Amino acid sequence: GVCDKNGVYLHRLGTKWMTDSCYTTAHNHPKNVRMWKEDVPSIIDRAAACGAENNALYAFQLGDVIHGDCGKLELHKRNLQEALDFMTVRFKSPVLIACGNHDPRGPFGQQAWNEVMLPHFDRAAKNIQRKGTNFYITIGKDIYYFHDAMNPDLDFLQEALQKNKNARYTFFVSHVPLISMAKNHINEGLGENIGRLLEMLEKRDAIVL
Repeated sequence: GVCDKNGVYLHRLGTKWMTDSCYTTAHNHPKNVRMWKEDVPSIIDRAAACGAENNALYAFQLGDVIHGDCGKLELHKRNLQEALDFMTVRFKSPVLIACGNHDPRGPFGQQAWNEVMLPHFDRAAKNIQRKGTNFYITIGKDIYYFHDAMNPDLDFLQEALQKNKNARYTFFVSHVPLISMAKNHINEGLGENIGRLLEMLEKRDAIVL
């Protein structure tokens, strides 16, 4: 659902989409504005400073950089691009992002994600191996697999693990928590193959971010 201009919660009707969250009401709107204008930049600045101090090779963001539900392709692309620019200008190291459930949400959302983020990933990571919206990189002896829970590709994951069977550590980067989480609409999105996914990760003693 979405809110109307008065902050009243409404279900989505037809093609009527608004950029306001159902949580953006007259009561908590100032808090939300303060969070995005003050708190988030402060957090990102501290993270970037920490990364620079420790010579970080990459910066990982675990998804939901935008709310989604933009309704128009160009608006959705602009939201994603501005969020991406917000981080890339702060971090000295390349920024890689796990796709969240909100990032491609709504009409044209997946197209916008593909057109903005995928070219960025290809530029940001020299040794990236990508199939669709899922990708992985290797850093030293380790493999980092970025899982798109909205468009999972377990065959590609299996292929990546096999090609890097001698990796020291396997990192599985995901927006959606895998375990332990009560059944709800998010982990239902992982589908009936969750057992196969967990089995693959367990065999590798994978570290889930």
